[in-house]
Amino acid sequence: MDHKPIRKQTEIELAEANFLAQLTTDLIKSIDDGKAQAAPVFRCNNLRNGFINNCFELKTIEASCSFHEVSAIYSSIVADGEMLYFGSENKSLFALNLSDCSPKWLFKTGKAIRSTPAVHRGAIYFGSFDGYIYSIKQENALLRWKFKTSDWIYASPFIYEEVVICGSMNGSLYFLNTADGKLLRSFETDSWLVASPLVYRDTVFQASRDATLYALDFYTAELKWKKQLNGGIHATPASDGHTLFVGTLGNRFYAMNDNNGYVEWFFDTEGAVFSSAAVCENYVVFGCKDRYVYCLNKNDGSLHWKFRAEKAVHSSPIICANHVIVGSDDEYMYILDLMDGSIQQRFKTNHMLRNSPLIHQGKLIFASDRLYISGAMRHNPVD
Repeated sequence: MDHKPIRKQTEIELAEANFLAQLTTDLIKSIDDGKAQAAPVFRCNNLRNGFINNCFELKTIEASCSFHEVSAIYSSIVADGEMLYFGSENKSLFALNLSDCSPKWLFKTGKAIRSTPAVHRGAIYFGSFDGYIYSIKQENALLRWKFKTSDWIYASPFIYEEVVICGSMNGSLYFLNTADGKLLRSFETDSWLVASPLVYRDTVFQASRDATLYALDFYTAELKWKKQLNGGIHATPASDGHTLFVGTLGNRFYAMNDNNGYVEWFFDTEGAVFSSAAVCENYVVFGCKDRYVYCLNKNDGSLHWKFRAEKAVHSSPIICANHVIVGSDDEYMYILDLMDGSIQQRFKTNHMLRNSPLIHQGKLIFASDRLYISGAMRHNPVD
């Protein structure tokens, strides 16, 4: 058998290889240095903060198309390229074409899907009320694997260094291999995990209905710190890269240092906070069961403005340019002015809005009893 000797690398080639390796390492670190990176996940980016940087100025909201072959949609929508993905109460995860709302495929589970999917490297990860965490192929919805827990999955997965992190209503946070769903490690809390995990700088932040915010080491799932708050937590923590923002069922909203859980400030509301916050440079915005949308000054928690809807606001807002976009149980999608909270527009649907809206490729996308896509937006990038 012929054998070709392996040519040794020259010093120049070794130097180039080392340079490329270091460049790759630096790039990975830059993505995980606490800066928001847009991604097809719950709350639009890796910091879960609902802030859309390259945004669009809004014109009149007009539903250019809608998809209504569902009973209700509590999962938020994520977008990847020309496709939209979301779960529904009819036990299915849908893939729809952005251009005309036509379905590409659906994947059926055993119960309702309120978990917002995460798209990563050709696969989609999500949970179901049937107790499974699923991974399916993005192209054709073929099952890759599923992992059984002992209770509903309400939370939305986070993908970090090829590990799927997702909590269950049984109080457990699971770390699974993206390739095969193998359990790598887990962490136990004392109550439901409705909130989705947040991960950056090798730390996993997980809020629980046991009224505690946990910070875990990603590689070991060991506790770094925990902070007891004044009530159970259903909202997903949001971050600006150094401060965590989250509300509780105890009618209070907190800002905490992500290194140690120190409470920098808190703001009292008149109702429970189920809404996950949107965070921009100067403000933090969230909805509340007391019917208000609150906008607070990020540095000290003082009230900037509040807007009263007709019913509770469980929806998680997004911030786009000078707009706050948020739904309400009153069946309206509201477009509010970030500066003063005044109504710029509102759009009536036929069902309460409890998920998070999305802006993708110049279109506003939201869901109630059906999915709506509005194409009435013009390009105006915001730095």
